[in-house]
Parts: sequence; structure tokens; C-alpha cells
Amino acid sequence: MQLFDTHAHIGLIHDDPIEQLIIVEEAKQADVAGILSISNNLRDFFLIHANLKQEKSVYYSIGVSPSEVAQPGDDWEAQIEEGARLDRVVAVGEVGLDYYRRYGDRDSQVELFVRQLEIAERLNLPVVIHNRDAGHDVLSILKERLPTRGGVLHCYSEDYEFAKKALDLNLYISFAGNVTYRNARNLHDTSINMPLERMLIET
Repeated sequence: MQLFDTHAHIGLIHDDPIEQLIIVEEAKQADVAGILSISNNLRDFFLIHANLKQEKSVYYSIGVSPSEVAQPGDDWEAQIEEGARLDRVVAVGEVGLDYYRRYGDRDSQVELFVRQLEIAERLNLPVVIHNRDAGHDVLSILKERLPTRGGVLHCYSEDYEFAKKALDLNLYISFAGNVTYRNARNLHDTSINMPLERMLIET
């Protein structure tokens, strides 16, 4: 069986390119056929892409996460469009809403999210979606603006009723370490009832 890691934040160790290469090599040795390196901000994206551009098993998303809403970067929309033309960039993300950490204000988060969904549609790319304590707004926005290529709800944390609505939108659902928590019964119920062809895993 081959594994593909659909959500890895290699950019969190952007100051150590040797360590990045070691992580990729260790993944190969563990029979991980590929890794999707997820962007939180554009600085990390361009650094990681430059450091790992020879690693054919690493793919990339490009985007600005809600944690960066106060400072998305100069000309960030143009930077996303430019970066999306680089090799093995396959998605826009992670994008979304995070009301738990209260990054900026909600209106600013929604605007950043919507504008990146529009970019993904223009680029004909799927989206990697972050949702924390914002499920109602995330689903409402996606019903109106989900790009044609669809997307994935990463690190899923909602219940199965929410999952059914997401599946109706043709989204994928990705489970992370929180599915192993003993008291995460909503995740256990969701994972048991999920169609396998729409389920992803991530580190």
C-alpha cells in the first residue's frame, strides 16, 4: 500500500532546509509516496518551494491562512497567481476561517477566504480549507463559492451531520490526529460512516 500525506506543514521549519530534506527522505523510507506541503503564508511557500524543488514527491498548495489575515503580504493576490504557475502546485490553501483564535475580525477573515476561493476558481485549482469554530460560515460560503475543482476540509472536527452536507458539495474530508482522541465521538462517528473514497489522512 502506498501512502500520500495530504497536509504537511514543512514550512514550519523553513529556517532549516537540511531538516526539510531529512523529513522528505524519512517519509520516503516509510513508504510515503508523496507529500502535499501546505502554505500558511506566502513567504514560507516560496522558501519551501525553492528548497525542495528537486524533490519530485513533494507537491504544494499556495495561499494565506486566516492566521495571517492582518498581514497577508504585499500584492498577495498577484503572488498567489504567480506562485501557482510553479511546478507541482496543485491547490490553493490553506484558506478558511478560524474564530477560535480570533485572528483579526470576522469580516476580514471572510473577505480573505472569499477572495482566495475566487482566485482558486480562476486558476482552476481545488482548495484546502481550514475551519475552527466557524463551521456555519464556512459551509454557507462554500455553498455559494466553492471552486469548480472542489476541495478538502482538513483536520476535520465537525459532526457527521456537517460531513453529510460537505459531501453533498463534493468535498473531501481529511482526518488528523484528533480522530484518535478518546472523547472525540463526533469524529469517530463521522469516520465510521464516511465513504472511503472521500476520506483523506494527514499528519
